[in-house]
Amino acid sequence: MIDRWDEADEGRRIGARARPVGEYFAIERPLLRTVSQEPFETGLLLPVRVDGYSQITVRTNRYSVPARFIGRQLRVMLYASHLIVYDGQQVVAEHDRLFAKGGRRLELDHYLEVLIRKPGALPGATALEQARAAGKFTPVHDTWWAAACKAHGDRDGTRALIEVLLLARHLPTEHLVTGLAAALRAGALTADAVALEARKAAEEDEQAAPEPAQHDNHEATVTFLTERCLAQLPRDKSLRAFDFDANPGIDPATIHTLATCEWVKKGQPLCLIGDSGTGKSHLLIALGTEAAMKGYRVRYTLATKLVNELVEAADEKVLAKTVARYGRVDLLCIDELGYMELDRHGAELLFQVLTEREEKNSVAIASNESFSGWTRTFTDPRLCAAIVDRLTFAGNIIETGTDSYRLAQARARAEQAS
Repeated sequence: MIDRWDEADEGRRIGARARPVGEYFAIERPLLRTVSQEPFETGLLLPVRVDGYSQITVRTNRYSVPARFIGRQLRVMLYASHLIVYDGQQVVAEHDRLFAKGGRRLELDHYLEVLIRKPGALPGATALEQARAAGKFTPVHDTWWAAACKAHGDRDGTRALIEVLLLARHLPTEHLVTGLAAALRAGALTADAVALEARKAAEEDEQAAPEPAQHDNHEATVTFLTERCLAQLPRDKSLRAFDFDANPGIDPATIHTLATCEWVKKGQPLCLIGDSGTGKSHLLIALGTEAAMKGYRVRYTLATKLVNELVEAADEKVLAKTVARYGRVDLLCIDELGYMELDRHGAELLFQVLTEREEKNSVAIASNESFSGWTRTFTDPRLCAAIVDRLTFAGNIIETGTDSYRLAQARARAEQAS
């Protein structure tokens, strides 16, 4: 049938032209260039500015972007069926394209940082209506929200819901909905309880998945922490056991504030800097334990073991999967950074992990070198500066000093023995 239509169209004349369409095409065909075999960009790149409603206008329609970009100049790559919004080289939003004029496509996640300060704006928000229509905001969300408002009041209950919605940036939607349902059954109407139940669901899925093939060679040991397997930590260290009197330079109030894990929730980095024996590793493990107890997914590794694993992954052509795996956990604890020099290749691989996690998930490191001495570990000055930038931007820096607790204890024992 289509062939008949093509034949009929080739005999069609346009207006009063002397020849039909088919004859004109036969004349033009030799002049046509072949389609390139190389990939090429099919989208239209457009500059846009984000308005005060955290929206951009593209061809008479409006699309949301994260609220932190209000007033900024961004770029849009417009395709036939969708569009991608860029800040420099970073993708900040993606939307299906609207074709009717004057439409709006809003993503609820783009407004959460604003709504957590003004929770009263959520119930009537257009972004919420669109999330419901798209199935992203389910009846389970609504039921949990209603129960939370009944238990805590409208303002605090809505704020708790927004904290739950923020978890979707780190947890798959299906696990989060499972966590909401489980928390609702248990009467646990806090975001921390939902996070814990969601991560339990994620762990069950991971355990049900087939085990990866094991290699005969020794692989780096990386500890996966949950509230049920804290014994897998390299050493039993807790904040209660930390001797603040032995290191008066460390502020207990600061450490206990970090133990609330707000910095983990915000995806901020933490750097523990000091000489050997000053309590860096103790605090790193203890704070990792606190995060795991609050339901966050935590991994602990030594810097050299992490780099070795990344090098092996690159050799086996599975680097992207390994970097993504380290990018998904909520808190990555890297111990003994700075004890050994890393070659450029190893440093670049470590930089990929840090970049994957930047401003999304937290990294905590312990190092015996001050930042000025990191050029001995990362021999490329530019790469060193970039890594320091990743680990310090909007982060927390704790200096544990130079007086070794272990050395002082050894001297005290020696004096007692004499």
